[in-house]
Amino acid sequence: MNIYYLNSKLISFFCINLLCLFLLNSNAKNIDTPYEFRVIPGTQDWANLKTESERLDACQIPQEILNNMTTRALALTCLNYPLFWDMSAFNSYQKGFSILSDRFNGLRELKKRKDAGYQLYNIYKDKFADISSIGLSEIELGNLRLVYMETILTQDEILKNMNAYNRKKLLKESLKKYETKKRNSKKFSNNDLMTSCLIFGRILKLQQNTMTNVNILKDNDTKLFLKSGVTSNLEMMEKLAILAGRE
Repeated sequence: MNIYYLNSKLISFFCINLLCLFLLNSNAKNIDTPYEFRVIPGTQDWANLKTESERLDACQIPQEILNNMTTRALALTCLNYPLFWDMSAFNSYQKGFSILSDRFNGLRELKKRKDAGYQLYNIYKDKFADISSIGLSEIELGNLRLVYMETILTQDEILKNMNAYNRKKLLKESLKKYETKKRNSKKFSNNDLMTSCLIFGRILKLQQNTMTNVNILKDNDTKLFLKSGVTSNLEMMEKLAILAGRE
């Protein structure tokens, strides 16, 4: 085998590896800080916006930034979305969230990310570690932001992309939040219980084929709740909590 042939092989091998490295780097998400919305409610710039369309446009993430954000940075950006409050203006949080997703490019992108559930779980666990400490002066906004966080976590696109191990960790964390809310009934209403319950309820539904004693998941009230995200049946939520506690 001549030297020219060996050198050609080595050069080809080097070029292929260099190309692979370039492609990997070009696909890497390198913006690891949340996007700061330039125009937000309460400012003069916001007051100058005359139509809903202008306000929605002002709250989009520039596409070049969006494409290069890490999933954690994107998740934190979505939590800071200036119009998240609009979710409460509809008949259910699920309906409101669906409208937000249609309007906000950040949420649409987040639901596509395979690691969104893992990153959201860590934020949920850390950022909302002690929900009982929400001050009474912050309670309405603080509770709704938690509800918003939990509603993101209940989405099928998020839960189905999580592996069983991480879903189990999320189930336990949402059950912990549910129990904390129950113990702090002066700060949290029955409506606040629903989103925590919906997280572990939808996780239980996903893994029911590997479980026993799942009659509560076959109940019509439960099926309706897991689909719509709305219920007034506290007994049913308690049964789901008991089932989740066995996992």
